[in-house]
Amino acid sequence: MDHRQLTMKAFDKFTAKHGAKGSVLDVGCRYTETKMELENRGFAWTGIDISPDKNAEHVIVRGAMEDMPFHDSMFDVVFVCHSLEHCEKPVHALREFKRVLKDWGYVFISLPKGTRKMILEADDDHIFVLNAMQMERLLKYTGLETIDVWEQIEDGTPNNSGESLIIVGQKKQNTGG
Repeated sequence: MDHRQLTMKAFDKFTAKHGAKGSVLDVGCRYTETKMELENRGFAWTGIDISPDKNAEHVIVRGAMEDMPFHDSMFDVVFVCHSLEHCEKPVHALREFKRVLKDWGYVFISLPKGTRKMILEADDDHIFVLNAMQMERLLKYTGLETIDVWEQIEDGTPNNSGESLIIVGQKKQNTGG
C-alpha cells in the first residue's frame, strides 16, 4: 500500500467520524490520482500544485500552497497528502489553508512518519520532518484547532515504511483569514 492509499484509508476514517463533505482542495497533488477517489466519496474536487504534471495541467491549478489563487472561505476541506514537508514556509501554507477554508471547515494533513530512513535517505525535496507535537503547535499558532492526531499504519509492513502521521484541524467560526 503506497502513501496515497494509506492516506485515503485515513481520510475515510476522518470522514466517518466527522461527517465532512462538500468541496475539497487537494494541495500539492501534482497528478489527478486522488481526484476520482475524492469525487467518488462525494466531494467536489479542486487540485493545486506548484508544478502540476504536464498531463494534468489542464485540470490542476498552478500555484504555491503559501499563496493560493482562491477566494477566502471557498472549501469545506483542505486535503494535504505528503506535501507540507516539501514546503519552504509551512506556517504561511497553514495560514493559507485556514484562509481558504469555510468556517467549521477541516484541514486534513498526511505526512510521512519521521523515521531515520525518511530523514536521511528521502529525496532532496523533503525539507521538513514534522512530528505530531510540532504539527499541533503549528495549527494552534495559525489559529486552527487540532481535533485529531494519529498514525495510520499499514498492517504487516516491515521497517515502518507504511506509516503516515495524520493531523486534522478545524477552522472555527469567525476566526478571520
